[in-house]
Amino acid sequence: MLFSGGTRVSVTHLHREKSGLTSGSTSVADPLNRSSTLDRTTLSLDRGLSSRFTFTALLPFVQQTSEVGGVKTSSSGVGDAAILVKWLIANDYWPRSGWHLAMAAGVEVPTGETGIQEGAALLPVSMQPGSGSWDPFVSLSANLELNRWRFDTIALYKSNNSGAQQTEEGDVFAFDLVGAYRFLHDQYPGPSANVKLGLLYRDQAQSVFAGGPIVNSGSEVWLGRVALAWHPQPQWDLSLAVDVPISESYHGTQLALDYQVSLAVGIRF
Repeated sequence: MLFSGGTRVSVTHLHREKSGLTSGSTSVADPLNRSSTLDRTTLSLDRGLSSRFTFTALLPFVQQTSEVGGVKTSSSGVGDAAILVKWLIANDYWPRSGWHLAMAAGVEVPTGETGIQEGAALLPVSMQPGSGSWDPFVSLSANLELNRWRFDTIALYKSNNSGAQQTEEGDVFAFDLVGAYRFLHDQYPGPSANVKLGLLYRDQAQSVFAGGPIVNSGSEVWLGRVALAWHPQPQWDLSLAVDVPISESYHGTQLALDYQVSLAVGIRF
């Protein structure tokens, strides 16, 4: 949470690679050597409305590439923006320690492009930067700090609605549990740094087209995370995270996740 009147601006870049077909949780042969790449750069603005409420706006730019049998298809454009409000429900502090409980609620707005074509053909929804739908979400998060240790957890549910091309992406439930140790902590305003290990869960229901389920959609994935965060000064945040799959289960046959990497830079003022 930000103090009343405080502002934070950040840029986060996510790079994701997928390759190799998986049916259920079993790898299957793919004579077409399919693969896909996603790059998403998100500009974020946080504004402290009071000591307990923070307003956030997110605007992504999306680039995607898909390759099937040596033929590449790509798209890029502005993605769906999101607006949300965070509420600090409860908190407490004691020497060098404390805990916080907060919730957030918001909506993804259909600002993204949905009409990109390859030649005369309209690209599928999965290759469009936007979804064309209004998608509300809610989350509950908590953290506990014990001297140099910190533990964060968050649960999020996102309800996806019908959008472009009569397609409704499956609803999403996500849960993260991350532990961090601050191995560098110089006297204020000196630098600090921490290393993180985390477990991430992602469940997405099957998508729907024109009222019927899309067979090859929906998944349940467990990811492991290793991350490093550095604060060269109190107002600056820099972080690097790498996520790799631990367990993957897909409805139908889909590309499996190889890995994803995110890099974020933020400043508070």
